[in-house]
Amino acid sequence: MAKLLQVTSFCDGCGVINGPCRCREQVAEGVTFGSDLYYDVLVNGRRAVHNQETGRIALQDAQRRDRWVRNTAIQKISGFRFRRIWPAMFAPTIWTDARLSCIAHIVENDPGVRVSAYSAAGKKLWTYDVKVPRPLPWAAKPTARLRSWQIETENMTAFFPATDKALVLALQRTTSRHLHRPDREWHARLELRRFDPRTGSQMWARNFDEITISQITTSRFDGLFASHSHGFAQLDLTEGSLRVLLDAKGILAWPMSIRDRVICVWQDRGQLHTAWLDQKSGRLLARHSQPCLKPNWLQVHPLRDTAIVQLSQRNYMMLDDHARPIWQVQLPHWFRSLHEYPKNLLRFGLSSNIVDVARSTGRIRRSLVRPLEVTRKALLGHT
Repeated sequence: MAKLLQVTSFCDGCGVINGPCRCREQVAEGVTFGSDLYYDVLVNGRRAVHNQETGRIALQDAQRRDRWVRNTAIQKISGFRFRRIWPAMFAPTIWTDARLSCIAHIVENDPGVRVSAYSAAGKKLWTYDVKVPRPLPWAAKPTARLRSWQIETENMTAFFPATDKALVLALQRTTSRHLHRPDREWHARLELRRFDPRTGSQMWARNFDEITISQITTSRFDGLFASHSHGFAQLDLTEGSLRVLLDAKGILAWPMSIRDRVICVWQDRGQLHTAWLDQKSGRLLARHSQPCLKPNWLQVHPLRDTAIVQLSQRNYMMLDDHARPIWQVQLPHWFRSLHEYPKNLLRFGLSSNIVDVARSTGRIRRSLVRPLEVTRKALLGHT
């Protein structure tokens, strides 16, 4: 039976539990698996922190001490609107380059959003207001019934793709989820805009139809995506071009980039397919197929050199370089995040429940439980 341990603190960088941490790259107090309103980026021991709720942005050192703090005015929505843009939840609303010379973030600016950029010293560089675009042909018509139900005619969310090579603002537009029915068509458009981090001038704008970046994948969207119309494909976020990597049908998991390779996982006609692709050329490196029941959850979790496939809310499977399974484990709970640490350790976490798994064998080492009120304080205590 897995060992049960009460957790008071642990480090996200090295995985030390209830003890002093010598990790200089990343030090965190408490469980920081994520929050709906809180997002941060770690670069070279410094941490850029953004609170979507208050508009507060700060630059911290490795010990989470504020070097500077700025508060951006937020113009929140007043009353119901048929059309408005929301900052995405579970997705990056803060961006920084590899040298931390520019820090940009997204805040509400009713009915659109505002992008503000700061230098490493905290000096404000520029501000850009994103207005609500014109409705697309497939958007619902505003009616009195929709107003009484407070349903928007289409869903629009803004976020930053996970890349430090280019400052790109992504606007996801989809059919209103409250109006979607199985007998109706689902429509989507992804609008990308690239900005110059120093001046804020727009370098290019591209629109891609029938591409949906769902909330569960926006936090890791680096240009790779999966859709029924494109299969597995990649958007070049520096140039704005589209390239199809692998044509696949069925249930598609979101592809992930791991050391210049792309892992693709999909299920079709009772078979689970896994494939490794070369990210630069798109060449097929390895592929494996095995019988599989229809999964109720199909997701890829990237590690340093391989990947873990989530087949259901509790079943996980690790792949080798030949896209074949090494081990499969069933965990006692559903977990939202996965962290990889040295010394053969994988940590699954959600709220107050944490499970440590041996990376090489898939055996559960121990289960960790943390009081929910302490977890909430750790998530929001630095915002």
